[in-house]
Amino acid sequence: MIPRVAYGPLFLIILFCLAMAGLFASAGNLLDGIGTALDVATVVAALAGTALLVLTTYMCNLPGRSFPMALGDMLVPFCSGCANLTMLYIYFIAAFYFFRAAVLSVAGLKHGRAWTQTEWLRMYGGEEAVNPPSQPVPPRYVTTGSIFCTKCGGQLAPDGVAAGPDGQGVVPAVRCARCNQRFTSVAPPAAAPPPPPPLDFDDP
Repeated sequence: MIPRVAYGPLFLIILFCLAMAGLFASAGNLLDGIGTALDVATVVAALAGTALLVLTTYMCNLPGRSFPMALGDMLVPFCSGCANLTMLYIYFIAAFYFFRAAVLSVAGLKHGRAWTQTEWLRMYGGEEAVNPPSQPVPPRYVTTGSIFCTKCGGQLAPDGVAAGPDGQGVVPAVRCARCNQRFTSVAPPAAAPPPPPPLDFDDP
């Protein structure tokens, strides 16, 4: 089984391995004196691809969420539930998102890393992640003891404390590892009292 969020890092590892394989194979031919123009082009492409991979990873790293993991988060909605089936198409989607991130990273050489991070955050988390609404967002609640996010199904982890539902005191808070949504834990509603037993009448 492959964790769904792992497809992003795995895609980047495959890219790096392909670049290194092409680099070493073609560089070996050139050093042996049997290289061709294709080997020269392969070496140049491998070095350029590796540099682009490193640049994109650096420019698109977000505070609290690395580029490989963020890429994996973006691929989660496209997973089919079957790893063998997902791997047939998921890397084409990953390549699409990586290409967009690479374009932002190259443009960031002119505009700055902060600009690239902002644009990548907009792609990753939507417009609200960049420009949160002026009105405070109502807190989201989950039942105490819940381990799965009610928004995306990701796993919840402890995340400090938050104000209680009535604004008084503090209660535990949790955060989703997948969508980064923060929830306030509340006790489950009290069970309704059992209905009174029916009156016992004697039959006439």
